[in-house]
Amino acid sequence: MNKELIFNTIKKAAKAEKRAKICELCSGKSVLDVGCAGQDFDYNNPGWLHNQIKGVAHDLDGVDIEPEAIRAMREKGYSVFSADELKLSGKKYEIILMSDVIEHVNDPVEFLRFYSSFLTAEGKMIITTPNAHAVRNFTSILVRNNYSVNPQHTFWLCPKTMMEITERAGLVFADFFWLEEYFTLRDVNGLKYKIIFIINKLFQKMRSNFYPNFMFIVLR
Repeated sequence: MNKELIFNTIKKAAKAEKRAKICELCSGKSVLDVGCAGQDFDYNNPGWLHNQIKGVAHDLDGVDIEPEAIRAMREKGYSVFSADELKLSGKKYEIILMSDVIEHVNDPVEFLRFYSSFLTAEGKMIITTPNAHAVRNFTSILVRNNYSVNPQHTFWLCPKTMMEITERAGLVFADFFWLEEYFTLRDVNGLKYKIIFIINKLFQKMRSNFYPNFMFIVLR
């Protein structure tokens, strides 16, 4: 399937809630959770994504770059590697999850190449990231002449740039989902921002490319 056909498929792709879809895809699988420590610092929280995956996966390991976080997770009984330890482990996984990680890295192509080497022959890589074209970015500029972005992000990605990155990494498109906002109207403070949230949702219903986040699934 060429890129234009893939993108036409993406425009009509299903919508999903991120955590529920990840747990569905990880159920009964061997999973490597990349950047697991950065998802949350309350490792006892049952709502922490890594804990939710642990409840459904056949086998779960994590990998992270923060030595202190690795040490803290190991003290809690989690199986977690540094990247160097992972290379020596010889392990392969049916699912490699990158939940809102790729937008933080220096070189996303090399990052994907490195981790794809740990996939089994039939394995899948699940990548989630904020959408560069999310309507909230535009409405925030209109209202505040500003937008909110994590200062640790190095890239803003859209489905088309993700297609190019994964192709350069030698990976093959398998599936795609638009992801709902990670917070709800009840989490928004102030009448003005609640109205903006509702307006954003209306635009998302009209055009899928306005969705705030997306999930890209690729194969080796």
